[in-house]
Order: sequence, then structure tokens, then C-alpha cells
Amino acid sequence: MKGRNLQYDIYQRLLSCMEKAGVSPEQLLNRAYKKGLSVGKCLSVGDDTKFSGLDIMYLLEAAEELSGDTALAMRIGQQINIESYGTFGFALMTCATQRDAIYLLERYKRIFSGPPWQIVEQDKDLTLRVNCDGLSAKQTQMTSELCFSQLASIGKTLHGLKNKNRMPGTNPIEKVEIEFTYPEPPHADLYIDIFPAKIAFNRDSNQIHFPAKFLDMPVKTANPFDYIVFKQQCAELLSNLDNSEKITAAVRVLLIQSAGSFLKIGEVADQLGISERTVRRRLNAESTSFCHTLDEIRNLLAREYLTQTELIVAEIAHLLGYEETANFRRAFKRWNGLSPSQYRNGKYDNSRLLGMIT
Repeated sequence: MKGRNLQYDIYQRLLSCMEKAGVSPEQLLNRAYKKGLSVGKCLSVGDDTKFSGLDIMYLLEAAEELSGDTALAMRIGQQINIESYGTFGFALMTCATQRDAIYLLERYKRIFSGPPWQIVEQDKDLTLRVNCDGLSAKQTQMTSELCFSQLASIGKTLHGLKNKNRMPGTNPIEKVEIEFTYPEPPHADLYIDIFPAKIAFNRDSNQIHFPAKFLDMPVKTANPFDYIVFKQQCAELLSNLDNSEKITAAVRVLLIQSAGSFLKIGEVADQLGISERTVRRRLNAESTSFCHTLDEIRNLLAREYLTQTELIVAEIAHLLGYEETANFRRAFKRWNGLSPSQYRNGKYDNSRLLGMIT
């Protein structure tokens, strides 16, 4: 799996809406360029185009003017489903609780140029606040509508609650509170349809408040084993944002993505579009090797499995591609200076491990 260009996905959905309104891509882009769109004045926009958050605002403003649909940002946000987030979306689906998913959303939002969220903690409750600094009043409203409607779409997938035909007071999401800084818009009825929560306008911040009861709800697709792998994929993708030229980072991502059936070096080379010899040479130039990098990933996942799950050592060995558990035990002892059981029981010294394989 790869990191997803979420902003480009939003752009594609905008194009679809504009097509239905009889607006061409050229018309949309030309209007957005006049507002300040910064992706370059060539109409050949591709899936590698990097739209900024402000670019999306210019596109939304242009689209609203051309279509006359004042609720366009909310409609687009509702179309952004969890699959739109790629690897990150799968990571969200494997979280144990809503709280875990929100923290993951905040930690790895750079992967997909996600919404400008800020977490505010209040005892066991959480507030997600949208940062609209420097935006006009119209852009603030569109940003808030886009962000909150996306969040509502994700939430429907994660908690699986049906809001209709439930007894009052039995749905934890009814305790959620959403506030907006702007006055009630003409399409306020759409807010009620999308957000089954208490809604207030003309407030100090654009934010959503989650009570502990909601945050502690389980995610219906939770999977602690897949969560470990997907979380590591997110970490590697985030690291790659700052190390895009390093072959080691690219190899690590591919190995984590193939966890359970690790790619061989030739397969990694094919994925990268270079020869196996080039992979070896470039890894050597970065003072590492394919075998060492594979051991790093195996050790990284092994530690997570040992501390975050109740899998027995034999099962962990199998997940990491070892046919014999004894071989895994020897490898883990070599990497960390202690056995898997000792590590699981907390008998490790973090300062010592810093000098080991990872």
C-alpha cells in the first residue's frame, strides 16, 4: 500500500460534481487560478500533483461560484470515505477504540496532507479543533464543513452506528458537540443530516467535542495484529517525507507492506523499477544491506507483537516468516541480547537496545 494523495482525491470528486453541473475542468481551474491556485498554470493536472490546503480552498470557492451549490464542501467531504486515506485508512480501521483512531489521525496527518486538526485534552474527554488561521470568513466555513463532514464519513465506518430508529439516549454520538464560529448557513438542514450531534453556531472555535463515553467505544473492525503492521507503515511513510531520496527508506516501506510474506530483494527491485544490483549498491552507499534492513523490520515488528499482543512466540515467528521457532528465538537474542520471553516480561534495558540492530 502507498500513501494517498488525499487532496488530489478531493480534486477528482470536485471534477465529478462540476461535470454534473456542466462545468469543465478548464473552467474550474481557470477560475481557481484567478483566486491564487499555486499548482502551476498548466491544465494537465495528474495524480502526483501536490495541492496545498489553500489550493483546495481556491478550488472549492471556484466550484461553488460556478455551480451555485453553497453546500458543496460538505457534499465533497461526505464522499471522502476511509479508503480515500490509503494505508492510513486501513490503520484507522484496525484501531481498538475511537480514541486510538483520533490520536492516530493527529499523529500521522502529514502522510495524506490531512485536515489542520489540533487536539485539546480535557480530563478523559477530547476536543478536535480546526486551525483556520489566515483564512477568510468564507474559507473558514468551507474548511470547517469539509473537515467535519470528512470526519463524520470516517466515523460511520469506524463505529458502525445507525443513527435512525434508535431509542433516544442510547447512541453515544448524541453526546458529541460541534461548534462553528460562523452564523447558521442557509443549508443548516444538511448539518443535521450529516452530524447526529448537538450543533451550535457563532461560537469561539470550529471544533468537535468528544466525551469519554464516545471515545471508549470499540472500532467495529479492530484488529490488534494488523494494527501493528499498518501503524509501522504509517511511521515509515511519515519518515519518508523527510528522506524521500534514501533507498533504505523505500526498502523499509516495501518490507513492512509485505509483512507476513516478506519480499525478496529481486521483488523489491522490481517494485522500485531498478535492478537488484542497483538496490544492493545504493544500500551499501547508505552503510546498510538488504539482509540488515530485513532484520531491522523483523525486529521492529517482533517487539511490537511481544509487547502489544498476546500471541505466543511460535505464532510471532510464523508471522515474521520463520519456519522454525528456534531460528526466530536465536535471531531475536542476537538482535536484542535477550530472549523473546525476557523482552515480553519487561527485562530489557532501553539504553542498551539503542546500540542493537535498531
